[in-house]
Amino acid sequence: MNFEFVKAGLSVWPVFTWMGYASLVSVVLLHGAEGASVVLRYFTGYAPSKWLRRTIAAAVAFSVFFGLYRISQEPLHLRGAQLERVKAVYAMIPPYAYFL
Repeated sequence: MNFEFVKAGLSVWPVFTWMGYASLVSVVLLHGAEGASVVLRYFTGYAPSKWLRRTIAAAVAFSVFFGLYRISQEPLHLRGAQLERVKAVYAMIPPYAYFL
C-alpha cells in the first residue's frame, strides 16, 4: 500500500476518511501523551502538566492533518482496474460499503 490508497479514500469518501483519521490520530495521541507522562514520572519523578501534554498533542495533530490535507490535494493516479481494486478493499469496511 502506498499513498494512493489514502488519496483514493480522501477523494472518493472524504467525510468518512477524515472522520476515521481524526478518530485514529486522537486516540493514538491521547494514549501516547498519557503513556509518556507515566513513563516520564516513573523515571524522573516529574510529570509534565496537562497543558504541556495537550499542547504537544495539538502540535502533532496539526502536523498529521496538514500532511493529510496536502495528500488530499494531489491528483489521484489510480485509474480503471486499480481504482476498482482499491474501492473493493474499502467496500469491506461498513461505513464505506453503504455509500458505494
